[in-house]
Amino acid sequence: MSENTLQLVVPTAAQLEWMDRGIGVIIHLDVQVFEPDYAFREQWGYTPDPAVFNPSELDTDQWIATAKAAGAEYAVLVAKHCSGFSLWPTQAHDYSVQSSPWKDGQGDIVGDFIQSCHKFGLKPGLYCSAATNAYMNVDNPGRVRTGDPEEQANYNRVIELQLSELWGNYGEIFYIWFDGGVLPPEEGGPDIVPLLEQLQPHAVVYQGPHDWYSLTRFTGNERGEAPDPFWNTTHDFTSDDGTVEVDDRGGSPDGARWVCGEADLPNRGQLQAFQGGWFWRDGEERYLYSVDHLVERYFSSIGRNTNLLIGMVVDDRGLVPDAERLQFEQFGTRMRQIFTEPVAKTAGTEYSLSLSLPDGRAPTVLLLSEDIAQGECVRRFEVEALMSGIWTKIWAGTVIGHHRIERFEPIHATELRLNILDRVASPQITEFSAWEVEASLLSGPLDMTQRCQICIQRGASGLVEMSCTNPALSLRYTLDGSEPNAESPIYDAPFALPGGGTVKAKACINHLSQSPTVTAIFGVDRQAWRVVRTSLNSPFPNGGAADVVHLLDDNSKTYWHTYHTDKKLSAPPHEVVLDMGAEREVAAFTFLPRNDGSYSGTPDQYAFYLSVDGHGWTLAAEGIWDDLRENLGMHIVELSQSVLGRYLRFVAKHAVDDADNVIVAGIGIIESKV
Repeated sequence: MSENTLQLVVPTAAQLEWMDRGIGVIIHLDVQVFEPDYAFREQWGYTPDPAVFNPSELDTDQWIATAKAAGAEYAVLVAKHCSGFSLWPTQAHDYSVQSSPWKDGQGDIVGDFIQSCHKFGLKPGLYCSAATNAYMNVDNPGRVRTGDPEEQANYNRVIELQLSELWGNYGEIFYIWFDGGVLPPEEGGPDIVPLLEQLQPHAVVYQGPHDWYSLTRFTGNERGEAPDPFWNTTHDFTSDDGTVEVDDRGGSPDGARWVCGEADLPNRGQLQAFQGGWFWRDGEERYLYSVDHLVERYFSSIGRNTNLLIGMVVDDRGLVPDAERLQFEQFGTRMRQIFTEPVAKTAGTEYSLSLSLPDGRAPTVLLLSEDIAQGECVRRFEVEALMSGIWTKIWAGTVIGHHRIERFEPIHATELRLNILDRVASPQITEFSAWEVEASLLSGPLDMTQRCQICIQRGASGLVEMSCTNPALSLRYTLDGSEPNAESPIYDAPFALPGGGTVKAKACINHLSQSPTVTAIFGVDRQAWRVVRTSLNSPFPNGGAADVVHLLDDNSKTYWHTYHTDKKLSAPPHEVVLDMGAEREVAAFTFLPRNDGSYSGTPDQYAFYLSVDGHGWTLAAEGIWDDLRENLGMHIVELSQSVLGRYLRFVAKHAVDDADNVIVAGIGIIESKV
């Protein structure tokens, strides 16, 4: 056991209260609900007439009552989204509820929402996009599209006026949301910090100005999944708008700032539903996420030391639809059933805490929490179970933070023990508890090794690297084609495989709990290959992770993708042509999906072609990958007989879940040995 002596970063009082509230909802209602064909980035210069906006049955009490039933303790209203239409009677311009027929232009949805939050005991939050406003011809990151300085100055005045109205006219706002961040004054944006200091000095701000003291941040996706581990301390300040997934949002144990994490997701299917599932469109109730799915997202957010923010659509009547209302109510009921009464519970400041289990009780959920007012002190922990007189490790991890929650196969033990293995200060464990939950209430496998995903890759350096979506698990591997077992070496560093070959690995927490084996076969080195052409290489580089050249390595964290704001361009089919540098006898193709726990955009229908001269093509293989949800490791497409070629053409014909873009981490070949 070791103890560091770093100066701990701690949260503000406002951040502490925000994290204690756990679950929130974010509510979207805008002109596209009434004019669903409207797509602002394809129709610059046009915005729907405010006369279309008439939610004649609008009831904010119904919204917040539904949120409360789901277990939410705060709510965020999107007061102005990207269209520029404002849900309050702003004095900044005429494009708002005051120009609509709703309540004869005399209504104020923001005011009604705030009153409903107070009525039902939820803390109110407001979203007002400073980054995009189609009505004023402004796009990310908050600049007028013409580049005219006078127009920019006018837009900045509008933003400052609107934020002054929202922050100054409705009392204390618990949470302020900026999607896409705020363009800072030194880069030509509005000066909002003085407004915050004057009007809402106690507010927590999502992706706000970097010098604001109570901030929250994007966790990298809109799937409700936080990275594991997730540290609230970070060196990173995000201004993402959620349209592109990003890695490395897990923070750092030695981060200089406390910036809380919020994992968000819509309540309708992100890939299938209208505008990412955030807005209502008639007939799309079939895309509602199941209660099981929302439960999974609870464990991948709250259970990983972040808050969970769930989207809530409002229909053209101004109501949460019946199907959604039932979904939220059932989710709240399920979570109350899961966390009814612990089998056993303790707390303390010792480096080892024991929990005696009553006879006949076999918990399936364990919860850990530390006093984050003192900072994230714990850097490494393990939990052991006393089974048949033998202590067996069943869980291990790094950060505990506000909450760490994990599921298990029924633990038949007499005692549990939490060991703090590394810390930067004396541990302040506020809860170590065990819960016996019926399997029917939990979705997905209870064994953590069955939920993990293993990635085996070879980078540009030629070294083989392995990773697991659950970093607490050990990876055992072999290089001779045999199945890994308890005697196989544990992966601890990248290693060379100069002649190629087969790597097999499995994840394990102990001798009783092991994952299925994942196999990777490595073939021809591709350092001399080049990209000849591609149907689309996305204009979004994603911090250098995205470019078609990344097809020529086996790093699953870098990739070629076709994401574009114009979905007609980004949707498959898409293709890429590669020059292998010399004619080769191809015995098999290798395909590496992007591996970040998501299969969105991964091709599941494919075709490989070969050519000697780059003009005449031979179809070498085509088919369907039907195991991508279970296996995001290397896929091998073997040929019945070898095919000669110098040029390789890969066609992604369709993507998982009808995704409107393509993402591939690597393409390669295995040569014939003949």
